[in-house]
Amino acid sequence: MQRKRVLITGAAGFLGSHLCDRFVQEGFHVIAMDNLITGRMANIEHLLPLEQFEFYRQDVTKFIHIPRDLHYILHFASPASPIDYLKIPAPIVQYNMLRVPMGLPLALASMTEPLACVLHGLARSHIKPHDRVVVLGDGAIGLMFVGVLARELQAQVFLWGGNNHRLQIGQQLGASQIFNYHHVTDIPTTVRELTDGWGADVVIEATGVPSVWETAISCSRPGGTVNLFGGCPKDTRININTEQLHYDELTVKGVFHNTPKYVRDALSLIQSRRIAFELLISNQAPLEDLEQALNDMKARLAIKVAIVPH
Repeated sequence: MQRKRVLITGAAGFLGSHLCDRFVQEGFHVIAMDNLITGRMANIEHLLPLEQFEFYRQDVTKFIHIPRDLHYILHFASPASPIDYLKIPAPIVQYNMLRVPMGLPLALASMTEPLACVLHGLARSHIKPHDRVVVLGDGAIGLMFVGVLARELQAQVFLWGGNNHRLQIGQQLGASQIFNYHHVTDIPTTVRELTDGWGADVVIEATGVPSVWETAISCSRPGGTVNLFGGCPKDTRININTEQLHYDELTVKGVFHNTPKYVRDALSLIQSRRIAFELLISNQAPLEDLEQALNDMKARLAIKVAIVPH
């Protein structure tokens, strides 16, 4: 029987070498690739005599032809720590950094990473134009969701939050209607009233509060999607209405972090200035006021504070 073939890059590193061991044990033919800048040959030398293992010393940024088809590719070729970065500064900059476009304020450019997470979350939510979308949470992430949903995806957005000033910013970013949960407490019933009795096409939870996760699921229409984007504290649990989950055929998912594609897309979107992300920058502060800035954000006195070193 022919073995399945897997290519593992970064194969001589900590993670890559353990993956090589595991895939060999599972009966795969392993093609290992590493340029050995940070990886160590000692991690995989015990595999070299094996017929089902082959090693290429190769920089993955340079083309190489691997004969025959591959069933899987596991890409782990990346320096693991800042200490490694010092060994190869030019490639790190070339492949892992983006130039801030000329004329773009650094305070705006600094929002690239959280916006990239939002773009990843939206891509996984499969939004269609004119979808009715509920966003729960008026923090920076929730407000970014509102801006992209309304301005880029042409969705009808209903925003819930607890701060009237932030909700007004959400309205400026394109929310169709805004609600303060202190005053409108039965969110699922209100959502059904807004959607002809159905519920939202997509619900995005952006608070990281377990009880709000439960509310998000209750707001969905049959066949809807619930994106539990806000990360909850470790070891927390939620209760789910199994009848709704099963018979309404809900799609409930968590989405985390981003990829290089969404980082590039986020910086491009910020540069376009099609969305007024500057509304999320409450103020600027010098580096010596960093602790106060963090406390202000924790107390919800500020959305984002741009730290300007002097």
